[in-house]
Amino acid sequence: MGSVPSLLILFVLVVYPLAMLLLQIVFPELFSPHMSWHFSLAAIRQVLQNPLNIESIVNSTWMGMVAAILSVAIGTLTAFGAMMASGYLRAFINMCVWVIFFAPSFIIASGWVILLQGGGVL
Repeated sequence: MGSVPSLLILFVLVVYPLAMLLLQIVFPELFSPHMSWHFSLAAIRQVLQNPLNIESIVNSTWMGMVAAILSVAIGTLTAFGAMMASGYLRAFINMCVWVIFFAPSFIIASGWVILLQGGGVL
């Protein structure tokens, strides 16, 4: 039960926005003023028609795999370091890990998009 608040915060900050973003890909009018649940793959088809988009998808996938491998290596070293440390150092390492989990970069990027989009906050 002790992890429920953390998981709830993680859900609200990460899972829900990501799910809504992915849902909007196949339901493009979901958040428009005239909401519609009309299913459409037109956006995906339009993206895949341009060869530069396909190249960018391949490059992003490759970079994502490299980042995942590096993350696993750094995370493993951090976990071993946290287990070997004691006292305040162990608490500090654990706190840093949780801060990283709750402050993903796409939340910051989403804030900039909301701030600068046409008809947005500014």
